[in-house]
Amino acid sequence: FFRDHPSSSSPDLMAWYQDTSCNDAQGNDSASDGDIDIAFALLLADKQWGSCDAIDYKAEGLKVIAAIAAHTLDTSKSYVLLGDWVTPGSGKYYDATRSSDFITDHFRSFGAASGDGLWTGLNDSTFTMIAALRNGFSSGKGLLPDFVKSPVAAPAPVAPSFLEGANDGAYHYNACRDPWRIGTDYLVSGDPR
Repeated sequence: FFRDHPSSSSPDLMAWYQDTSCNDAQGNDSASDGDIDIAFALLLADKQWGSCDAIDYKAEGLKVIAAIAAHTLDTSKSYVLLGDWVTPGSGKYYDATRSSDFITDHFRSFGAASGDGLWTGLNDSTFTMIAALRNGFSSGKGLLPDFVKSPVAAPAPVAPSFLEGANDGAYHYNACRDPWRIGTDYLVSGDPR
């Protein structure tokens, strides 16, 4: 299914939305979290079944990991872009990220599988963003907003209706996954951040 629905930027990323007839319904852009989960699933498949059969799961996972690095990270590799549709010329969308893309345990796995240190740097900058948001905007609660502006310089919640709706700067539809994503990282790494 993943290979049948490639993103327009890379055959190793997936178009984010299919309708009930399995057609790409809202263009061929990717959603970063979906591609991050796909890469991680391929690494898990390699651990579970190996890569000696018809599908070399690790090689497929490494292709997706490379495509994520090339198409869905900012040029400094400090944060995850909203999708492969975002470029340095995308204005406010380029200087923004989605907190549900803070999938740090997957980034650790990508670094281990690829040997590329950029994933350690991405983890560090992600935890720096989390701390800035928690300390500056959600003291005592630790809840993150759906979308974050100025992720490197001065992380802050975006204004309402930034991309999806009135709750874009609040803990809402996207951010409800953050406790699971960040908690899973703690369980597998013990990283206290």
